[in-house]
Amino acid sequence: MKKSEIIFDQLNKLGFEPIKLGDDNFIFSYEQMPLLYMGDEGDENFLRFAVPQMFDVTDENRGVVLEAISEVAEVLKYSKVCIMYGNSVWAFYEHCLLSYDNLSELLEHIIYVLGNTMTTFMRRMNGENIHPSIDNDDKNFDDIIDDEFKKLEEEL
Repeated sequence: MKKSEIIFDQLNKLGFEPIKLGDDNFIFSYEQMPLLYMGDEGDENFLRFAVPQMFDVTDENRGVVLEAISEVAEVLKYSKVCIMYGNSVWAFYEHCLLSYDNLSELLEHIIYVLGNTMTTFMRRMNGENIHPSIDNDDKNFDDIIDDEFKKLEEEL
Protein backbone atom coordinates (compact mmCIF):
# COMPACT_ATOMS: atom_id res chain seq x y z
CA MET A 1 0.00 0.00 0.00
CA LYS A 2 1.30 3.48 -0.89
CA LYS A 3 2.18 5.95 1.86
CA SER A 4 -0.50 8.38 0.67
CA GLU A 5 -3.16 5.66 0.95
CA ILE A 6 -2.04 4.79 4.49
CA ILE A 7 -2.22 8.45 5.53
CA PHE A 8 -5.59 8.85 3.81
CA ASP A 9 -6.95 5.82 5.72
CA GLN A 10 -5.48 7.04 9.03
CA LEU A 11 -7.10 10.46 8.62
CA ASN A 12 -10.44 8.72 8.03
CA LYS A 13 -9.92 6.73 11.24
CA LEU A 14 -9.26 10.00 13.09
CA GLY A 15 -12.64 11.30 11.90
CA PHE A 16 -11.57 13.51 9.02
CA GLU A 17 -13.05 13.30 5.54
CA PRO A 18 -10.15 13.74 3.12
CA ILE A 19 -10.97 14.37 -0.53
CA LYS A 20 -8.54 13.02 -3.12
CA LEU A 21 -6.90 15.46 -5.51
CA GLY A 22 -5.21 13.13 -7.96
CA ASP A 23 -3.22 10.05 -6.97
CA ASP A 24 -1.07 11.32 -4.11
CA ASN A 25 -2.69 14.55 -2.91
CA PHE A 26 -5.78 15.20 -0.85
CA ILE A 27 -7.42 17.94 1.14
CA PHE A 28 -9.44 17.92 4.37
CA SER A 29 -10.43 20.46 6.98
CA TYR A 30 -10.01 20.91 10.69
CA GLU A 31 -12.10 23.60 12.41
CA GLN A 32 -12.65 25.36 9.07
CA MET A 33 -8.91 25.30 8.30
CA PRO A 34 -8.12 23.59 4.98
CA LEU A 35 -5.22 21.14 5.14
CA LEU A 36 -3.53 19.79 2.06
CA TYR A 37 -1.48 16.58 1.96
CA MET A 38 1.12 16.82 -0.79
CA GLY A 39 2.51 13.43 -1.78
CA ASP A 40 5.97 12.98 -3.24
CA GLU A 41 6.40 10.00 -5.56
CA GLY A 42 10.17 10.42 -5.56
CA ASP A 43 10.54 10.15 -1.77
CA GLU A 44 8.20 7.79 0.05
CA ASN A 45 9.55 8.96 3.43
CA PHE A 46 8.87 12.65 2.77
CA LEU A 47 5.69 13.84 4.45
CA ARG A 48 4.35 17.31 3.63
CA PHE A 49 1.16 18.98 4.77
CA ALA A 50 0.15 22.58 4.04
CA VAL A 51 -2.37 25.21 4.93
CA PRO A 52 -2.84 26.75 1.49
CA GLN A 53 -3.66 30.35 0.69
CA MET A 54 -3.80 31.69 4.26
CA PHE A 55 -3.28 35.29 3.22
CA ASP A 56 -3.20 37.23 -0.04
CA VAL A 57 0.01 39.09 -0.86
CA THR A 58 -0.09 42.37 -2.78
CA ASP A 59 2.60 44.82 -3.79
CA GLU A 60 1.39 47.08 -0.97
CA ASN A 61 1.60 44.50 1.84
CA ARG A 62 4.52 42.36 0.67
CA GLY A 63 7.03 43.97 3.08
CA VAL A 64 4.77 43.53 6.10
CA VAL A 65 4.06 39.92 5.07
CA LEU A 66 7.77 39.13 4.76
CA GLU A 67 8.41 40.62 8.21
CA ALA A 68 5.59 38.52 9.66
CA ILE A 69 6.96 35.37 8.00
CA SER A 70 10.37 36.07 9.51
CA GLU A 71 8.93 36.61 12.99
CA VAL A 72 6.86 33.43 12.80
CA ALA A 73 10.03 31.52 11.89
CA GLU A 74 11.66 32.90 15.04
CA VAL A 75 8.96 31.75 17.45
CA LEU A 76 7.61 28.49 16.02
CA LYS A 77 9.08 25.03 15.58
CA TYR A 78 8.32 22.30 13.04
CA SER A 79 6.57 24.50 10.51
CA LYS A 80 7.47 27.14 8.00
CA VAL A 81 5.54 29.90 6.31
CA CYS A 82 6.31 31.17 2.82
CA ILE A 83 4.88 33.00 -0.14
CA MET A 84 3.81 30.56 -2.84
CA TYR A 85 3.19 31.36 -6.48
CA GLY A 86 4.04 34.99 -5.79
CA ASN A 87 0.73 35.96 -4.27
CA SER A 88 -0.37 33.86 -1.30
CA VAL A 89 1.01 32.80 2.06
CA TRP A 90 1.11 29.08 2.85
CA ALA A 91 2.16 27.21 5.99
CA PHE A 92 4.00 23.88 5.70
CA TYR A 93 4.91 21.01 7.98
CA GLU A 94 7.52 18.62 6.60
CA HIS A 95 8.70 15.41 8.20
CA CYS A 96 10.82 12.38 7.36
CA LEU A 97 8.47 9.48 8.05
CA LEU A 98 10.31 6.76 9.93
CA SER A 99 9.23 3.19 10.59
CA TYR A 100 8.92 3.82 14.32
CA ASP A 101 6.68 6.90 13.99
CA ASN A 102 3.23 6.54 15.52
CA LEU A 103 1.27 7.81 12.52
CA SER A 104 -1.86 8.70 14.46
CA GLU A 105 0.07 10.81 16.99
CA LEU A 106 2.18 12.36 14.22
CA LEU A 107 -0.88 13.40 12.22
CA GLU A 108 -2.47 14.95 15.31
CA HIS A 109 0.76 16.86 15.97
CA ILE A 110 0.94 18.09 12.38
CA ILE A 111 -2.64 19.34 12.49
CA TYR A 112 -2.07 21.07 15.84
CA VAL A 113 1.17 22.72 14.69
CA LEU A 114 -0.31 23.95 11.41
CA GLY A 115 -3.31 25.38 13.25
CA ASN A 116 -0.97 27.18 15.64
CA THR A 117 1.15 28.39 12.71
CA MET A 118 -1.85 29.88 10.94
CA THR A 119 -3.11 31.51 14.15
CA THR A 120 0.31 32.94 14.97
CA PHE A 121 0.78 34.34 11.47
CA MET A 122 -2.67 35.93 11.47
CA ARG A 123 -2.12 37.40 14.96
CA ARG A 124 1.12 38.98 13.71
CA MET A 125 -0.62 40.35 10.61
CA ASN A 126 -3.20 41.91 12.96
CA GLY A 127 -0.40 43.74 14.77
CA GLU A 128 -0.14 41.55 17.86
CA ASN A 129 3.14 40.71 19.56
CA ILE A 130 3.85 37.03 18.93
CA HIS A 131 7.02 36.86 21.04
CA PRO A 132 5.64 35.40 24.27
CA SER A 133 8.41 36.51 26.63
CA ILE A 134 9.26 39.85 25.10
CA ASP A 135 7.47 43.10 25.71
CA ASN A 136 8.10 45.22 22.63
CA ASP A 137 7.71 48.40 24.69
CA ASP A 138 10.75 47.67 26.86
CA LYS A 139 13.56 46.00 24.92
CA ASN A 140 13.87 44.22 21.66
CA PHE A 141 15.16 40.66 21.50
CA ASP A 142 18.63 41.67 20.26
CA ASP A 143 19.07 43.91 23.32
CA ILE A 144 18.03 41.09 25.64
CA ILE A 145 20.51 38.68 24.01
CA ASP A 146 23.28 41.30 24.21
CA ASP A 147 22.58 41.78 27.92
CA GLU A 148 22.69 38.03 28.55
CA PHE A 149 26.01 37.68 26.69
CA LYS A 150 27.48 40.53 28.75
CA LYS A 151 26.42 38.74 31.96
CA LEU A 152 28.06 35.53 30.77
CA GLU A 153 31.29 37.35 29.87
CA GLU A 154 31.41 38.94 33.33
CA GLU A 155 30.97 35.53 34.97
CA LEU A 156 33.81 34.06 32.95
